[in-house]
Amino acid sequence: MHDNITFALAFLLGLSSSLHCIGMCGGIINALSMSLSQQTESRPLRLFILICAYNFGRIGSYSLAGAVVGYLAYLSPLSSMSNSAYIILQSAAAAFLVALGLHVAGWFPQVKKIEAAGLYLWKYLQPLGKRFIPANTIPRAIMVGMVWGWLPCGLVYSVLLWTLSSIDAFKGAMYMFMFGLGTLPSMVATGLVGSSIMKISSQLKFRKIAGLLIILLGLTSPFLQFTLFDSTEEGSQSTEHSHH
Repeated sequence: MHDNITFALAFLLGLSSSLHCIGMCGGIINALSMSLSQQTESRPLRLFILICAYNFGRIGSYSLAGAVVGYLAYLSPLSSMSNSAYIILQSAAAAFLVALGLHVAGWFPQVKKIEAAGLYLWKYLQPLGKRFIPANTIPRAIMVGMVWGWLPCGLVYSVLLWTLSSIDAFKGAMYMFMFGLGTLPSMVATGLVGSSIMKISSQLKFRKIAGLLIILLGLTSPFLQFTLFDSTEEGSQSTEHSHH
């Protein structure tokens, strides 16, 4: 039950971050779509399939990163942490989400500096992605998407921080998969009708709405997590008492 709620929260976070994702990655997906031949662009179904392939490659990289973070958390002292340490970790992740929401709304631009942490890796990965352009086949599109998934992004980093609390490779991968799935509708729509959606995403009022949604999720996620954590603990204790 606890995991299901966390997966749902990750999906909602991806969904509420749509405008941020369009602003961050809309230009990339538009460039990928424009690199295709006119023949492909005139076949809407083929274009849709390739855009989905880009995005599933991107989500695959998110899931891989989540699995790595979850496994590292499992190997670390976090795996034997007390309830209070778990609460501190969840609160830190929630605070980072609130900061990110403030950044998306334009009220806290300093978060942009966090993205610089991933620039070193991106410097080496970006040329690799160019090898698969034009991404005019499904395998090539998936490979481009997998490289694209490592683009430095404060939003992705905040969800990865949250993923530490999974303390499990599979759950970590699922957290990031569900988050990526939440971003999928907006990114597919951007690939199909990019310019009009990107104009909306650049408007300040919509950015503020997106930022407020992320802040709301950041503030409510610890409450939901702790409430469910407590109810799960009580349920397990009552089960033990019933067996005795």
